[in-house]
Parts: sequence; C-alpha cells; structure tokens
Amino acid sequence: MSNDFSLGSVQVQLPPMEQFAQFLQRRGKRITRQRRLIVETVFSHHDHFDADELMGHLQELIAKREVSRPTV
Repeated sequence: MSNDFSLGSVQVQLPPMEQFAQFLQRRGKRITRQRRLIVETVFSHHDHFDADELMGHLQELIAKREVSRPTV
C-alpha cells in the first residue's frame, strides 16, 4: 500500500481584520487605529447602514476621538 495519500489542500479564510491588513499592505497603506476601529465596527453590524450611520456609531464608540469622514 502506498503512503502517498493526500486529502489535498484546504483554503483557510483569514479573519476580516487580517484580510483588511493584507489589503492595505498590498497598497502600501498602514493599518491605523481609526481604520481598525472602522473594520471592527463594520463587521460587528449585520444590518444595512450608510456612511453617515457608520460615522454616528463610530463617534459614539470612541467618545468623540477623531475619526474623520474621509477615513470612513
């Protein structure tokens, strides 16, 4: 009997934050505190929202720390 049996390769999907970090890295961008907070907020909500609603929620979360609309 041959020992060359293989189940093949399995693709493992990275968590959203790691995918986003790789996306930014490929484009020469940094994963800033603000970008991290945005990604965490986006993936914690399961309902539809627009940029204004996201900004409102982010401002509540960070207790008026600076997250600018262009970052969103």
